[in-house]
Amino acid sequence: MAVLPDRLWRRVVELFLLAGRYHQDGSLPETSQLAWALRLPTDDLEMDLKQIATTGIVERQVNGWIIPKFKQRQAASTNTERSQAFREKQRKEQYYTEDETQLKRNVAQINRLTDTDTDTEAPAPDPYFTMQRTIEGMTGLTMTQSDIKPINELLKAGITEGDLQDAMLFLKDKKTVRGASDLLKSAIVAHAKRIQAGKNGGIPDYLVGRIGPDGIPFQVTK
Repeated sequence: MAVLPDRLWRRVVELFLLAGRYHQDGSLPETSQLAWALRLPTDDLEMDLKQIATTGIVERQVNGWIIPKFKQRQAASTNTERSQAFREKQRKEQYYTEDETQLKRNVAQINRLTDTDTDTEAPAPDPYFTMQRTIEGMTGLTMTQSDIKPINELLKAGITEGDLQDAMLFLKDKKTVRGASDLLKSAIVAHAKRIQAGKNGGIPDYLVGRIGPDGIPFQVTK
């Protein structure tokens, strides 16, 4: 089939399907009957069959055409053939698994050889992802594309983890936090009040009297 043009590949597949429908061990009727079944002009199909016959895929017989060894090739695999196919599949899987394992070892070895400066300080974490992880840890949410802008605004405003905690406490009884944008305004307010909270001993006005994490109310200390 590999030597046939694409158009005849399709024709061969159609002949195989018709042979399976007729259940005659690969025997096919005359060209005119095949042409009717395939909705083709008889002359066009006759020309296709002659070209296909040069490969031995079909042969002309007295009452039509035949696909040699059709029954043999369509028969179910024997136990021996299935066992051979299974062993071949296992062999290939083992080969690729071992190859992948060796590749990982090579990469690890290269990393060890090139990592000569063990005293080099690790790069500082990205502020955006630090803020993202902080918010996710506090809210239990997963940040999405829509959270990029509010997170960047939180960073520009100099919001700290403490500001976020204050914002969460401030919002706890007022609304459900669905993303970074819900924290934005309250965190900025908390940040501003923290900066101006000297008169309350460092405690923002809106926290005075509330219960802290230790179970003790926030108190103004003069």
